[in-house]
Amino acid sequence: FLTDDVEELKVLLRLAGQFVKTSKLYDSERRTASKFATMISLISDAQSSLHKQDTKDFAFLILKKSVGMFECDRCTFFTVDNLNSEFLGYFIAEGSGDLQQLRIPIQGIAGEVAKTKQLLNIRDAWSDERFSNQTDLRTGYRTRTLLCAPLCSSTGKVIAVLQCVNKLNGEFFAPEDENLLLTVSRILTDLLQGMFQRSSYDTFVDSNDAIDSDVKDMFREYHKGPTGS
Repeated sequence: FLTDDVEELKVLLRLAGQFVKTSKLYDSERRTASKFATMISLISDAQSSLHKQDTKDFAFLILKKSVGMFECDRCTFFTVDNLNSEFLGYFIAEGSGDLQQLRIPIQGIAGEVAKTKQLLNIRDAWSDERFSNQTDLRTGYRTRTLLCAPLCSSTGKVIAVLQCVNKLNGEFFAPEDENLLLTVSRILTDLLQGMFQRSSYDTFVDSNDAIDSDVKDMFREYHKGPTGS
């Protein structure tokens, strides 16, 4: 190679390196914008779902949106059944795409999150002693990475746990994912508390025979507010 050829090659390599950096930056910004748009969509759709007081529809919505938002293979949404000391878990079945439920003890990574009220980001699930691999052994599925956060009520009580499984493309869940999950968890907690309070209020009014039917209607209209929300 001549000296001019070497210098030209150096320039081309620098330009190629800059192009790669720019491309990665653009891809990162695009992914961030997509996640933010999905979160806004989740909030809007979740509010509509909760007005129907349909927990299953709400869980399905969370799972469907979270898979895209956190760029993972699957998610599980656990509600806490304190009466029976169990999780009522919701997940979307592979293949059919239907919402499925299961009851399991409050244990494993999700159980640890419910107990400590702290987010966990696990890079190698099978090497973590808190992880139970029984489901993996039974199904043949391999859990590698986990991102799991609690939904804590205003009184500090854990009412649910959202768990993201296996970040795509062999990646790990990043600090940005942790911050996003904490934000989403807080928003979902507020929405769920609103549904629970509304449900408890409606149950009290409807089941109280001492309240006249006309008065019950008045209570309902007042509780809805001027916008019907």
